[in-house]
Amino acid sequence: MEQEETIAESYRYKNEVDKNTRELHNTIRQFISPIHFSVSIADTDQPWFHKDTTRSEIHCVLEQATIGKFLIRPSSQTGCYALSYKDRDKVRHQLIYSIFPGYSLKNDPNKSEVYESLSDLIESCSYLNDYLPAPSYDFDGISEDHTKTGAQITANIVNKLQTGNELFTSLTWSLNIIEGPENYTSPDKCERRTYIKFCNKEHMAPCIYKITEGGPHVIFPLLKNNSTLKSLQISGHDGFMYMNFTPNIGDVEIEILCEYLKSNKSLTNLILSNNNISDVGAEHIADLLYTNRTISHIDLECNLIHTEGLKAIASSLQYNPTVYSINISKQLNENFSGYTLRVDSYDSMVIRLIEETFKRRNELINDEVPFHGFLLKEIAEEKVMEYCRGKPGYYLFYLDKHYPNILYMCYSIIKNDDISYQHKPIYRNPYGYCFVTTYQFGEETLSLDIPSLWDYSSWYIAGQVWQGEILFEDIPPEAQEEVEIINHYYFPLWRLMDLPPTVNNRSNIAAFPTLSYLIQRNKKIFCHRVDKV
Repeated sequence: MEQEETIAESYRYKNEVDKNTRELHNTIRQFISPIHFSVSIADTDQPWFHKDTTRSEIHCVLEQATIGKFLIRPSSQTGCYALSYKDRDKVRHQLIYSIFPGYSLKNDPNKSEVYESLSDLIESCSYLNDYLPAPSYDFDGISEDHTKTGAQITANIVNKLQTGNELFTSLTWSLNIIEGPENYTSPDKCERRTYIKFCNKEHMAPCIYKITEGGPHVIFPLLKNNSTLKSLQISGHDGFMYMNFTPNIGDVEIEILCEYLKSNKSLTNLILSNNNISDVGAEHIADLLYTNRTISHIDLECNLIHTEGLKAIASSLQYNPTVYSINISKQLNENFSGYTLRVDSYDSMVIRLIEETFKRRNELINDEVPFHGFLLKEIAEEKVMEYCRGKPGYYLFYLDKHYPNILYMCYSIIKNDDISYQHKPIYRNPYGYCFVTTYQFGEETLSLDIPSLWDYSSWYIAGQVWQGEILFEDIPPEAQEEVEIINHYYFPLWRLMDLPPTVNNRSNIAAFPTLSYLIQRNKKIFCHRVDKV
């Protein structure tokens, strides 16, 4: 009894929550209900599980305990728990590894050393006699760094944002459902999880706790002027065949989020996958991209974005110079039976066109490649001439509007004792860039595949985006008519494979995987880059 009172006293006076955190807790209580964060549903309320204690706090208590007294607590090692118990001569602390599915006292156990629950693990330890019961406590007895309920977690996030904590560089709030063949069609039998991580601390709830239950009202407004957050992930759960699809946010929350992110100047990574974002939400995201100049990567996979939403996002990209990657694949339909993968030829074409465009754009527009966008042949020569001043080896890359499926290199060279300017077309085969329309594969000489409309449009749009011109007015009618042909003949130019071996004793390889490598392997000819002023 005296031991139990001692540990209760330790909890009661341990790191009292400051006044601001308590006020935040009271403020957000109206939006969310408390949910206890713990290990698993089976172990949530076990009396031997001490949710809020540390090794140093419990060590002195167990020193006075009888042999075999034990408890389980969170470990300072991420993803693990700890078994603390009184041995014959001293207090011992042993790591418990979370090994899905189950737990073990060994990091690399065999099958017989893995237990389904912590309760089963305890029963297997014959040296454990009696547990040290966890005391009951109220909110005022929990420190800020050990908050374990939904309301307290949210309050902690708000507090970090309000104080501008430098460690608050990322926030992850994701949902997960543990599925198996036996419960694909019985979602009620699945175990559910909510994973929240910020300031290098992880919290796990044995249930679904959406950010919609408070986040839009108390967290999103603080993102407007925040200068530390770099990455924000708010994602749901897709599940096998989308049978257990569980979104985290929808259009209402997206509208609030996008409004505050318009003024944010620190966020670069925005992940909103597996949610209920429809065309309405996509239009809010498009409005965000018109003004925000820090976001560089967006993930919108597995949402409900259809034709109008895709058009809105595509149109906004023409004005945004900072986004270099966007994932908008696997859009869904919602019907009376649940969620299914959307199959629409027009939408698929727009999605693939957007993604291919960014792949092309990123390879052209970087610090290693002097790409000048669309130029007339005469203008390209003038630019090289201005730089080279009669010397060979100066080069630049450009696109011709009449042949946007081919990249051109303009460079200076000495020919017949005089300076001249060459325009060399650069093609793409399955392995990278090359200067010829055929390539060697083993003993075979293969013809270069003619770029399809996808590739043609991607080259053109890449140049248009870079120039800041119109990216999408609409998909060309001829593209709509040839969707099926395109899908059938589409050639994966951007799939990198092993380079074919050198043939015919030539020193040059059959293709160069990147433009930078092409320049490097031909540096005797291409010595000096002509940068765009």
